[in-house]
Amino acid sequence: MEIIDKGLVKFWIEEGILHNELKHDIVITPDTAKELIEQRHKISNGENQYWCFSIDNITSFTREGIKYVEVHGQDFLNATAIITDSKLKKLMFNFFSNIHATIVPTQAFNTKEDAIKWLKQKMEENERIKTAK
Repeated sequence: MEIIDKGLVKFWIEEGILHNELKHDIVITPDTAKELIEQRHKISNGENQYWCFSIDNITSFTREGIKYVEVHGQDFLNATAIITDSKLKKLMFNFFSNIHATIVPTQAFNTKEDAIKWLKQKMEENERIKTAK
């Protein structure tokens, strides 16, 4: 299992799914977004990933941080399952994903188990599409 543990975040890939752990509370600004995205790109090594994205240590987003993520944050992803223990954050992320028409499927969950189950479904769907071609 490859692990990248640098700066704000620890990333690892387990059973074909990319996971993260933020080391402390952060505000997503263009600088923090850039650091997180660069680390994710590094572990992705140019390959699309299914990301189980834990966000509980994200305290807020600046408007500029959101814009940076919208432009640069979806590269090398097949699907993103966002995990939060907050029902309000879950609602906000699902609303945001629907309004902003994300390039990759994105869904928020309150449990890691539900997030991984959804990502595995997305993996299976993509495999069926590949084999049908």
